[in-house]
Amino acid sequence: MNTHHKEFVRTIQQLTQKYRLWDIYSDFVHLAAISLYNSIHHDPEEEDRYLKIAARYTRDEMDDMCKLLSHTVHGLDNIGCDFLGEVFMDLELDNKWAGQFFTPFSVSKMMSEMQLGEGVKNKINEHGYTTVSDPAVGAGSTIIGFASSMLEQGINYQQCLHATVTDVDHLAFCMCYIQLSLLHVPALVIHGNTLTLQYSKVWRTPAHVLGNWDFKLASDKSSVKAKEEIISTSEAAA
Repeated sequence: MNTHHKEFVRTIQQLTQKYRLWDIYSDFVHLAAISLYNSIHHDPEEEDRYLKIAARYTRDEMDDMCKLLSHTVHGLDNIGCDFLGEVFMDLELDNKWAGQFFTPFSVSKMMSEMQLGEGVKNKINEHGYTTVSDPAVGAGSTIIGFASSMLEQGINYQQCLHATVTDVDHLAFCMCYIQLSLLHVPALVIHGNTLTLQYSKVWRTPAHVLGNWDFKLASDKSSVKAKEEIISTSEAAA
């Protein structure tokens, strides 16, 4: 457990004197996710949602929310952990969330090292990037693990990796969006059910937008067609 993990837990536990732990964590995650999303998308509906959540807290308490985000940023500095997933488990919130269990980062890292072979490197050399997906992404551990392995092998994941990830739970969706955004991973983060193919939201990370990934992916006909189907389905459901 690093220093920022400890400080995150300490800060959030201070707020439990007035609020329920689950509510504080959930509100922080939604506030942070909307802030990052609207830094580049400017969605008025999400802004209204942000203001409604923020109205529950005093100015000092909102300062604590900012501290939580700061600890998340610094906790992810070395891309060596699934910060929010680990905090979630450490706070034992999994016991109150339908028994949800996030994949330990060590397992995600091992899986990524097994997958990151010559085939992936050849694809990057040929096309300039590779793509990954996760149909039940949780807080993003598998993608962070893959990006970390790429970095260790001298590959700039911010330029050579694109992720398409999905989770059925809105809190996990937001946790993943926060972490992939802060790590500048180009990604489509989808709130929906992979099994039923029902999607309600598709959020592009800042790295996806700033890197013009909609245009880059257009060269991969099958990849972009699948993504367009997901996006059109989610927009129709909105």
